[in-house]
Amino acid sequence: MDASKNDLPTSVPAIKKYPTLIFWPAGHKDEPIVYQGNNTFIDVLNFVKNNAKNKIKVPRFDLDTIKEKLAAILNKIRFK
Repeated sequence: MDASKNDLPTSVPAIKKYPTLIFWPAGHKDEPIVYQGNNTFIDVLNFVKNNAKNKIKVPRFDLDTIKEKLAAILNKIRFK
């Protein structure tokens, strides 16, 4: 939600910077958790996974394989 253009629920803590990720665990509407970590996919995913009240099944990622596949795609694009 764009906090600068919407009325915020009373449970939303003060927004100090944009973007701000606020997570409400299941069953804890009045206890939001403000994310303070790095803005990387893996860090945000781990934050959600570690704070979720319900189990989240996350596929395992092999970063080396992802890097190799991305490099192959970029090489195909580059040489077309």
